[in-house]
Amino acid sequence: MLAPFAVLTTVFALELFVGLGSSSAAADKRSGASAVIVVPAHDEGLVIGETLRSLKAALGERMRLLVVADNCTDSTAEIGREAGVEVLERRNLDQRGKGFALAFAADHLRSDPPDVFAVMDADCCIDKASLQALVASASAGRPSQTINLLRPDRSAPPLVQLSTFAFLIKNLVRQRGLQRMAGRVHLTGTGMAMPFSLFDASSHVRSSVVEDLALGLELSDAGHPPVLVTNAFVWSGGSTERGTLTQRRRWEGALSRRRCAGVHAKCCMASEAETFAAYCPGST
Repeated sequence: MLAPFAVLTTVFALELFVGLGSSSAAADKRSGASAVIVVPAHDEGLVIGETLRSLKAALGERMRLLVVADNCTDSTAEIGREAGVEVLERRNLDQRGKGFALAFAADHLRSDPPDVFAVMDADCCIDKASLQALVASASAGRPSQTINLLRPDRSAPPLVQLSTFAFLIKNLVRQRGLQRMAGRVHLTGTGMAMPFSLFDASSHVRSSVVEDLALGLELSDAGHPPVLVTNAFVWSGGSTERGTLTQRRRWEGALSRRRCAGVHAKCCMASEAETFAAYCPGST
């Protein structure tokens, strides 16, 4: 009974050990690819204005923003339009969640698709160099993930600070370890991009609460493993203590119900340690 836990602990420790070393700086690449940065938003009126101002300043040539105001009851859509950004409004109370919002954006773009489909959450920010590096990486043909971190806040409650540190371990150290051990990483939901054709072909995983993990695993299975863009960062603010607990329970519950059996089956069938590591999302 203890053997699987021992193996998981060993793999986790290896990921940390391998991921602790710093990455060499990637070359500053410029891409002529067209890109749409999709911002799914549900009642984000308090924060989306600042997010859009930051994103507009980061846009390069042939990049544009698209906000999906998903089942909103506040001023999210109006704020987006006032910022000069294209806004889609989606209303479907039977199909809630980020995955459905992204699918709605893909349907809208299909008649004139961009080269790159990128995703930024409505409470995140990214600098120009990071966005440029992300789009350049995705335009080369592989799903790409920035280093997704929470802004440290020394005045936050201990639980929130612990969550911020766990984010650092999960999205920086473990991701670097996975990249070096398995040649692939997990998609974390924001600051990610891929060729539009790859996202458009992955519609059946988008309704999951953990659709980012599911999408990354599906793309890896199809021969398109996500890559970490080590010189690109996306930042978001930490949640409240209550929000941290709520989000963690929601995510873990969804993972157990929807993906756990499939992921564990893949782990058990994997014959190589690096494949095993890539399929096990861990507990942070």
